[in-house]
Amino acid sequence: MWLLDVNVDVRLRQALYEMGIKAESAVTLGWRELTNGKLVAAAYAAGFRVLITRDKLFSSAASHVLAKYPDVAIVIMTLPQRPYAAYLQSFKEAWVKRSMAPKSGAVISWP
Repeated sequence: MWLLDVNVDVRLRQALYEMGIKAESAVTLGWRELTNGKLVAAAYAAGFRVLITRDKLFSSAASHVLAKYPDVAIVIMTLPQRPYAAYLQSFKEAWVKRSMAPKSGAVISWP
């Protein structure tokens, strides 16, 4: 299961679902206040193995987090923030060019 960080639009869950990926949002789970390591710990305990974030600084804390949770993959999404309809279109176009390929124990940037 994939988790969207609080800085990723909740509506992206539907697009992922349409691509066959079960995803949830930290916002809808009430995890808005959890940051980096605490978020990964809660996500791991709840069965999530992929965390999608827009936080480019997350990778600096990731080495400690991934050492404790090596089954977790972190994806830093680099699409520019735009109104949702345009953002969703950019997301889908980027996915067609190169789908997200999370790797356990690693931080990747996408697209």
